[in-house]
Amino acid sequence: MFEVRVVILAALLTVPSVAGAATVADFVTGCTTTTNLGAALCECSAKKAQGEMSPKAFEFLVAIVAKDKAAQAALAPQLSVEEMMKAGTFMTRGPAACGRQQATP
Repeated sequence: MFEVRVVILAALLTVPSVAGAATVADFVTGCTTTTNLGAALCECSAKKAQGEMSPKAFEFLVAIVAKDKAAQAALAPQLSVEEMMKAGTFMTRGPAACGRQQATP
């Protein structure tokens, strides 16, 4: 019985987005790896997202950007429909807003 608990605990701890809060750096890493956006635009987008959504929704967004299906599946049941929609649609508007902001002198 003890071995089963240890295995389950170890499995949970190996999923960073479930075990702890996502950071701007986590977002930037996923964003620069899975998109064609530069680091500055990814960082701006991460900060914008953090300011607009709950910590769990931001964590879900980081999982989306990083294409981490396991973390998405684990986090989805913890979010409201509004949180899921905000996170799920962020990349269609967030980077564009940052791009406009960076282009303005």
